[in-house]
Amino acid sequence: MIKFFLKMLVANKKDTEILKFTTVGSVDDGKSTLIGRLLFDSKAIFEDQLESVQKTSAKKGFNGIDLSLLTDGLAAEREQGITIDVAYRYFATPKRKFIIADTPGHVQYTRNMVTGASTANLTIILVDARNGILDQSRRHAYISALLGIPYFIVAVNKMDLVDYSEAKFNEIVSSFDEMMTSIGIKPSQIFYIPVSALAGDNVVNRGEQLHDKTAVERASSRLRRTNDRSVLEVHEDHEDNENAEIGVRQQSYNMPWYKGATIMEVLESVNPNTVQSFNKFRMPVQIVIRNDSPEYRDFRGFAGKVTCGGIKVGDEIISLPSKKKSRVKSIHLYEAKLDRAYAGQSVTICLEDEIDTSRGDMFVKAGEEPALEAQFSADLCWMSEDPFQLGKKYYLKHCSSLVKAMPTKIEYKLDINNFSKHPAETLSLNDIARVEFKLLKAIPVDKYDESRSTGSFILIDEITNNTVAAGMIR
Repeated sequence: MIKFFLKMLVANKKDTEILKFTTVGSVDDGKSTLIGRLLFDSKAIFEDQLESVQKTSAKKGFNGIDLSLLTDGLAAEREQGITIDVAYRYFATPKRKFIIADTPGHVQYTRNMVTGASTANLTIILVDARNGILDQSRRHAYISALLGIPYFIVAVNKMDLVDYSEAKFNEIVSSFDEMMTSIGIKPSQIFYIPVSALAGDNVVNRGEQLHDKTAVERASSRLRRTNDRSVLEVHEDHEDNENAEIGVRQQSYNMPWYKGATIMEVLESVNPNTVQSFNKFRMPVQIVIRNDSPEYRDFRGFAGKVTCGGIKVGDEIISLPSKKKSRVKSIHLYEAKLDRAYAGQSVTICLEDEIDTSRGDMFVKAGEEPALEAQFSADLCWMSEDPFQLGKKYYLKHCSSLVKAMPTKIEYKLDINNFSKHPAETLSLNDIARVEFKLLKAIPVDKYDESRSTGSFILIDEITNNTVAAGMIR
């Protein structure tokens, strides 16, 4: 499936925008079921996928389809009924293409949530209408804000279990709005939507109003919840069924008091390029390419991904940290030669001069140089069960460079319950803190608020080689 959609993204000549978004929230808030509903109602599920999910649902004892199985792909996930790893899904509508990252809600898998949300343009925060805002909801909201995600959909899910109460929805909106304002998120960045992922209310459709009482009772009887997991039951008779060809009835209930947009309407309308406004050229060098074939005699190119801005043949560039200068002789994309390259393209650049540049260096355009820093402060998400230690040496991976670094001071640690800041000497799993670092050598960095790609890093334990933290330079 992934290969099919990647091929579609490349082959489609229409310049359709791509929106990357993620679903976050606490355990059993219905993240996977929401995505399953989104895919199902958008007609983005292949028939063999549906058959596979039906078989798995039957093995689990469900007389129907567990929509969450469309994203919970690991065996352990299906056995336990939880999300563990980040699941990526690709689909498209006539207006836009989408990449979804379904992230886990369990506290112990917060590190996976950080991974999934790190490249998102929008995050859907699910809140169970029965339980309101929980600690993990707060944690995920704060991490999403730290990551610089520009848009938030707060989906108050399972409205069917609170009788579609407008008062309950407004209560959650008021509390969430106060929390988001306290972490610097503007009201214009947030969309509050009451939904039922199981029934389909306000996900893709606004909800089908069934005036016939008998039809309501018949449709309702085909919906059930087992172990608090959403299950859409298979129709045995297909009369008046829009999805009769695959044997599933879509049933949802209207909330006439809600006049806003559906989740899909928001996804199709927000600007996906908000986080890409940083236009200074940056290209971390991944590898030096040599080719001594007769066609490319003495070829020496520097391959990497243009993370920001653009470059064209003839531009003067600087290799950092050495500060050596040259001009762009040619730009190669596979076997084609380009006049210029833009953010997001992986290209090979050849220079007019022979300069000493290797993996870990960064190409920038003259006049657009970032700061070379050997000391800085960063917001840190600690993702290891081993405690964080001041004075311990770690590997800091920034773009393609790897340098030894040592944390020298914890400026503060965040209390996730009220977002207050407190002094600390150490950090434990899932803690969030502002930390000062000292590096063995200076590296070219931008502030994370300006550039996600060149303002972020990960910490690696030099003994175990495990990734222990993700950081955002401030």
